[in-house]
Amino acid sequence: MLAWHSDWNQSHIAGLSLYVPLFGACAWTPAAYEVRSASTAGLICQFAFLDEGFSFENARVALAEAKVNQKFWYGDFYLLTSQALGTSALVAYQLHRSDLDAGSFSPSAGANALTRLSRQGCTR
Repeated sequence: MLAWHSDWNQSHIAGLSLYVPLFGACAWTPAAYEVRSASTAGLICQFAFLDEGFSFENARVALAEAKVNQKFWYGDFYLLTSQALGTSALVAYQLHRSDLDAGSFSPSAGANALTRLSRQGCTR
């Protein structure tokens, strides 16, 4: 997986969601993290499903998770971090549907983000 795809999607979602109520982003692989990073009310999947070794099971599981969370995009969006790109970026947002009294929380961390947090004295 190309890490910049997920980073770009996370920043794309964080920026657009403040101003555009419904839009889509693209996942290039069925990896759960990439699909999660691209999932909004809409999701474009450009999977290489004709490639030998393509995992339809991974795609099924990732898309099922996206489908469960899709309903929350029709409610309120709360950006919990600043927008950022790169391997040490942290992006988090909350979705909430008051009519359902439910929502979801989506944290995304670049590959080096946990190292950066541990250097700042943050722990789990």
